[in-house]
This record gives sequence, structure tokens and C-alpha cells, in this order.
Amino acid sequence: MEPLPSLDAGSCRLRALRVEDADAWFRLLEDPVLRRLTSWSIGSVDEVRELIVDLTQGARAATTRRWAIERDGQFVGTCGFKHWDRAARTAEVAYELAAGLRRQGLMRAVFGVVLRHGWAALSLERVSAVVMEDNVASQRLLEGAGFRRTARLPAFRVCGGRLRDFHRFECLRPSAAEPTMAR
Repeated sequence: MEPLPSLDAGSCRLRALRVEDADAWFRLLEDPVLRRLTSWSIGSVDEVRELIVDLTQGARAATTRRWAIERDGQFVGTCGFKHWDRAARTAEVAYELAAGLRRQGLMRAVFGVVLRHGWAALSLERVSAVVMEDNVASQRLLEGAGFRRTARLPAFRVCGGRLRDFHRFECLRPSAAEPTMAR
């Protein structure tokens, strides 16, 4: 598997995930707001270590391109693709960011860089995202990047111990004439 390139997103850098990120990623995933608005259910640092190994070297490495977001030398989140289907040229984007950095435009910058990489380097034609119905900030991020809501997914995933409704968003590769955040 080819190594992930480092990417510059202005005030932060995107780099390959490392096992050493497990403690910081677990602390981020323990955030009650993130737990309420996503389907993350990881319960220990060891589970995060196993996840990182799986995403970078294990079974999911062939279908995942997920970067660590680093700001001022500190791990502050992740962003990247999962369920990458090379033949269909599709993937799902997934991301999370430390609580203190949300709603400041940081993920918007990161998201744009990751999408540009997906269009150019991975030859993606379609990127999707699945977002909990209550996660309005994430929906706005996607819409600002040119994604369109394509489906409502009732009782789609368990979050906080109960089935929750989600929305599917999709974005096609932008043409040269379309101005989007991803350019």
C-alpha cells in the first residue's frame, strides 16, 4: 500500500495516522457531543490502537485513506476516506475534530484539501457522507463543499444506545466550471 502523502491545510497539516495518536484520538472520541452526534462506540485506547493498525496496515488499509489532523504539532482530529471502491471510483468521507477547534473554519479547510486529493490523486467520481440528522454543523460543512442530501436513513445506526436517523449526502467530481470549496 502506498504511503499517505502529507497535505497542507493552512493552519494545520494532514499526515498519516500513527499508533502514537491513539491516546489523543481516544480523548477526542470521548467528547460527549461527538458521542451524541456520531456512531463512534470505541471504549478504550487499546481499541483505537487496533483501529489505527487496521486502517494503516490491516484489512481496511486497501479501502481507507484517513489522515491525522495536526495543529501546532498536536493531534486534533482525523479526516479522510473509507469504503474506497477503486473500480467504481467512489468513497465515503469521514471526519472529526477536537471540541475546542470546532466552528472556526478549520475543518472546512481540511475538508477542501482532502476532497481535492480524492478528486485528483484517487480519481474519485463520487464521494458520499452519512450524517446524523441532529448534526447540523456537519450538514452545513457538506453543503458548503457542494454535497447534496440524497436520502434520509431512518433508524440507520446506533448512537448513544439507540437507533438514530441519518442523512446521506453525495458529491460528484466538480467540473472545471463549478466553483466549490473543494477547488
